[in-house]
Amino acid sequence: MSASFAFTAPAVAATNTGQAVTMEATAYAPTAQDNYPYGAVDFYGRPLTTGDIAVDPSVIPLKSCLRITGYHSPYLPAGGFIGEADDEGGAIKGKHVDIFINASESQVSDFGIQSVQVTVLGKATNPSAAGTAACAGYETGQATTSQPATTTTGAAATTQTASASSGASVSSSAASVGASAVKLAEAEVGRPYVWGGTSPAGFDCSGLVQWVFAHLGVQLPRLSGQQYRATTRITKADLQPGDLVFFQTYKLGPSHVGIYIGNYNGIQHAFVAADNPQVGVEIDNLDSAKWTRLYYGAGRVTP
Repeated sequence: MSASFAFTAPAVAATNTGQAVTMEATAYAPTAQDNYPYGAVDFYGRPLTTGDIAVDPSVIPLKSCLRITGYHSPYLPAGGFIGEADDEGGAIKGKHVDIFINASESQVSDFGIQSVQVTVLGKATNPSAAGTAACAGYETGQATTSQPATTTTGAAATTQTASASSGASVSSSAASVGASAVKLAEAEVGRPYVWGGTSPAGFDCSGLVQWVFAHLGVQLPRLSGQQYRATTRITKADLQPGDLVFFQTYKLGPSHVGIYIGNYNGIQHAFVAADNPQVGVEIDNLDSAKWTRLYYGAGRVTP
């Protein structure tokens, strides 16, 4: 949580569940300066993750799920996101939230001070998790509910699912998200590979996938195996741009993931992935001998 902004608003009563309240918002990065003296962990000692929000507990109780909208940032999901009040800080007082953004210090500082809408949705639905994952079941755009969303990604519920059978059709919503995901991922080609990286400062394979879809308002789990289980199974023949392709590399099960592109500069079945420290984020050929041998399966993200 950032200590560089001293907000001195007086203490106020806790916000009512389901009521949108205008608050000041700042952002903090996973840097030593923004997290002194405890390091890049939340109030409970867990590593900072997507959807972590620092609050004044006298205004918003810790372990509350919040919907935040009205901000302007290329490093947060467009239109709003749901996260958990699981952090606090000496500078976070009154109607003030501090949003964790997993990016560089300079990128986070561009957020500045903004006026946002904050809605308390209720208690965390998955107390053992943190950030967005702690609030699985609450829908973006919903006033307040305790009913779980019908999607496995934790984004807005939808009844449109892709069939896992051969010749499956793609919903217009999934196709639109898929095309946008491809554009975002291609724009990151050349970024460095960093084990555990989840920002343009450095990505690993699942970090790139999570970052891309978060910018489209779709919250995916962090690890490749979790992403495999959170997507709808499709056959290799049914792959469409934006689908996820999984590979079995250094251990049993899906341990590497990329975003399928389709036809790209003469490559019929291209995909983009953060591969390894030598090549970083690159576009590769799904039909190459290497990836044919390691191919594990494919999944479609349901927006």
